[in-house]
Amino acid sequence: MDLGMSSIRSGMELRRLPHLSVWKLQGLGVDCGKRVTSVLVRDSYLSMFDTVWAEALSQEGRGGVIITGQPGIGKTLFNYYLLVRLLQRRQVVLFSPDGMRLFLFYHDGVYALPMSVLAGRGRDVLPDPISSSKLFLWTLFDIFESRGPVLPLVADPCFPVQTTLPDPIRYQTWEESATPLLTGLPLWTREELAAGLRCQTKYPILMEGLEEYCAYGEFPQSFPYPSALELLEERYGADEVPSADDALDYLLDVAIERFGYSARDVFGGVFNFEDAIRVHKSAFPYSYAQLQEAVSSLAKIRSVDDSIAYEILALRPVNKAPLRRVGWDVDFKSDWVARNVIRKLSLIEPEDLDTTSYRHISSFQDIPQARRLAERFLEPLVHRSLANCAGGFWTLTKMKPNGADPPHFTLDRDSPVPDDVELIRVRRDIIELKSIADLSAHLVDNNGYYIPVDPDFPLFDAIIIELNRAKNLAVLWILQISTSRRHCGSSLGYLKIREITEILKDELKEDHPRNKNRAAHVQATPTPSVQVRYLVVVPTHGPWRGPSQDLQWQFPQGWRQSKEWNNHGDNDYYLSDYLPV
Repeated sequence: MDLGMSSIRSGMELRRLPHLSVWKLQGLGVDCGKRVTSVLVRDSYLSMFDTVWAEALSQEGRGGVIITGQPGIGKTLFNYYLLVRLLQRRQVVLFSPDGMRLFLFYHDGVYALPMSVLAGRGRDVLPDPISSSKLFLWTLFDIFESRGPVLPLVADPCFPVQTTLPDPIRYQTWEESATPLLTGLPLWTREELAAGLRCQTKYPILMEGLEEYCAYGEFPQSFPYPSALELLEERYGADEVPSADDALDYLLDVAIERFGYSARDVFGGVFNFEDAIRVHKSAFPYSYAQLQEAVSSLAKIRSVDDSIAYEILALRPVNKAPLRRVGWDVDFKSDWVARNVIRKLSLIEPEDLDTTSYRHISSFQDIPQARRLAERFLEPLVHRSLANCAGGFWTLTKMKPNGADPPHFTLDRDSPVPDDVELIRVRRDIIELKSIADLSAHLVDNNGYYIPVDPDFPLFDAIIIELNRAKNLAVLWILQISTSRRHCGSSLGYLKIREITEILKDELKEDHPRNKNRAAHVQATPTPSVQVRYLVVVPTHGPWRGPSQDLQWQFPQGWRQSKEWNNHGDNDYYLSDYLPV
């Protein structure tokens, strides 16, 4: 049979490595345009394969599947995984890694030809498996340019599976006629990111540098990742020597806190943090209308401004039922991105902040897929509510940890809040902090409400400080404003809390200078003490009504270690369960 293709060395093996969800591709024998030696098999890859297989069988080879989602989450690599799984089942597969070249895996051989030949001769160059409507050829392809596939890839007798950016231009030419199943891959988990980081080609060099840093306190002179050195020096300083694994975990957590859960973003941030920051900041919108257009388009999977959609927004598939078209949720990629964007928009549109926030919330609420994003604009309203209510005390509810490290907190309504733990409702001075260093110059005794205006502040949204100079005691309330049932933070916050507690201790020491009679001084003046209390603030009124019974707070990695080194908290955690916004 003349396939019109040149023969290539065949043979492919998929071997699973012990103790890792990593699969090695060996003996591919084809230059597919991307060096693929291993694939981290995510749980979503397994379920997506089942979905693709079930759809093909249920439709008897008609239709197809379009797999989209957030850029950088591994859609292209899923194509390689799908290819191998299909070959293991002895399927005939046409494979195109980039929409330009084509490889046919047919029986025990592999054949190749340019896509232009397929476009010109069409079905004439394709084998006919058997004369039956129930048998078909698989076509797996990705397209890197803003155009659709050539017709023979998606026409009978092919069952097409296309991985693509969320851009209809790349698939609408055949979606309208074949009505394929549109589905999507989810963002990564931290566990997956930690495993995937070790599969990166740059990983061995990074670990060699980390091991030398942890052993000798400095990186090799030729170390190619200077951003990692700067982050670790800020975190650990000269006195603390972490293990290489702890240092790697910290770099990973910093990248996740900044860039969210897209693997490409996170891995780029680990290896070159400063460049990743610059790329994301360059994509911040220059107007609210620009942001709204990007959110609306991405929510409906329409063509969008790439820089906005792909650098600051995150797309999450919502599976409604098996073998049904997925829905989508749109949010900012991370808390850091959200704060930067909202801060920038508030400077561009200097209206009354409350009026602006209400307007933004209202407009985004008209986009059901962007509900979480709309709630991001709630924060300025909450600040004003907390700082301007007077009379009595806020109702607090205890939260209990699960004993893990880092801890996971849930509501504990059966345990009473200690009598000495109270947060008074009083009008407070709102003080904007550009940096932690500015705190000492703006300290007030009992009515200070401090808002970090630097979007790089992690873990918390505001702090309340209560100074009891007579008892040489300061109570530091760490506020996290949330409208979701689950909320996490950043390990960067532990370091910031340590800086704040040291400033408060210094402030208390200045109130009690050393007495000439040291023994008498020790008896008369207690040691300066700072109590750190964490407070989740959840609105319970209006369209932003938050959760109650099922609210959870997942703290970031490094809790126990940071707790020992950074003195960032005790065992008391509380929830404000009523906030009239």
